[in-house]
Amino acid sequence: MPHKVVGAVSTGSSAGAKELLSAVLAPLFRLLAASGFGVKEIQAVVDASLDPLRATPTVTSPVHLGSQQRDCMELLCLWRRQPEFMTSRGTPASLPFAGAGVTFTSLCERAKVSNSPTSLLQTLLRFESVSVDEEGKIEAKTPTFILGAANVSATMAIDGILKQLAGFVRVIEHNVLQAASGSSPRFERACSVVVAEELVPVAHRVVRERGQEFIDGIDEWLERQREVPSPSGRYVEIGVGAYLLDLGSESFK
Repeated sequence: MPHKVVGAVSTGSSAGAKELLSAVLAPLFRLLAASGFGVKEIQAVVDASLDPLRATPTVTSPVHLGSQQRDCMELLCLWRRQPEFMTSRGTPASLPFAGAGVTFTSLCERAKVSNSPTSLLQTLLRFESVSVDEEGKIEAKTPTFILGAANVSATMAIDGILKQLAGFVRVIEHNVLQAASGSSPRFERACSVVVAEELVPVAHRVVRERGQEFIDGIDEWLERQREVPSPSGRYVEIGVGAYLLDLGSESFK
């Protein structure tokens, strides 16, 4: 049974998505108000930002993954960490779905997923994180589970995306508004610098490689803590994120 999460929001339905949307916008608006923007100013910018969207057709297929998101992340991480699921080159091996020996099903068992291997394979295929070759072998295509597929009719894990946004905004809100009142600040670090446009692809590669190493290390530690019982019976969901900031060529002075 999954632990009951205290202080979090539901992600299993459209109602949960609306709750997550509020979790993103409410602290953001509080930050803007604390920065000196009036309600009318904020409302005017929101209205101006929404106007183009009213005439824009939806081109994505939003889905609510719930516990499948965590399972998919665990599968892809384990696929790159455990030697029995890797090639001699250190890359994820192509796996048959089931049968004797090392399979996608045994990968699911090793990861202790809560969803069936069949449903997880369908989700991974839908989000283009894996592919199936002519022999029926399953191949990992991404190092971690991406919340949006890149095809034309893009699939988007709306609950996962909103949860990431809510987590990021809440950190900024806490450190700016609550830490000043005596609460301990949460970890928050960011850097940016103006570079030649030609260096952007290099920066993408460096951040992707080093950021993945950072996330993997933290995720491994967090996973080891999942089985530690709470004396109070209360549990909270925590995590970290790593992002490449691209502020473009515009000046925000």
